[in-house]
Amino acid sequence: FEPTVETVKSKKAITGRVVSASIYGVLIAYFITLALLGAGIFGGVLFVKERQAGIKQAQDIAGMSSCAYFTTTLAVDIVVGAVLTIVLAILYAMLGDSSPPVSIVQWALFTGAAIPMTYNISRLTSTAEQLQTYVTSINAALLWLPSFVLTVLTAMETGETDSNVLKDVLTYAFYTVSPPSALAT
Repeated sequence: FEPTVETVKSKKAITGRVVSASIYGVLIAYFITLALLGAGIFGGVLFVKERQAGIKQAQDIAGMSSCAYFTTTLAVDIVVGAVLTIVLAILYAMLGDSSPPVSIVQWALFTGAAIPMTYNISRLTSTAEQLQTYVTSINAALLWLPSFVLTVLTAMETGETDSNVLKDVLTYAFYTVSPPSALAT
């Protein structure tokens, strides 16, 4: 859904359209980001809950290999991330030419980066709720900050070549760091 403006008489009307379209894009990107973060959050929550209950120590006493334990958890998270990335690829195929300017590989790398980040944050938290809050907050900042900057730059376009070059450089830099920000522009 994108609001349309049939007659545009002033720059203020154009700016309003850009900002309202960006708000919808940011909301969609936020929910897609939360879905892709689910891959890492599943394993991270498992680690925190097992640490709280002492299950990991019991597994060590029973002779379970730490490598096998970590590998199976990672494999499950990679499968979850792969399923979510496949769903996103299907969405891209349905959108065709109007799909965001970020490749499926970038989304897969974003999901792949979320898994070890979540595992590391899980070592610093004492409850599953803290873990979910921290991971969601960090990734929300990675989404909202670039999206806000890109929206402001789009609204302030002057037509000058130098400012457009800066906008293009920042846009692709943000797309690399935060693929969800591509949905906000």
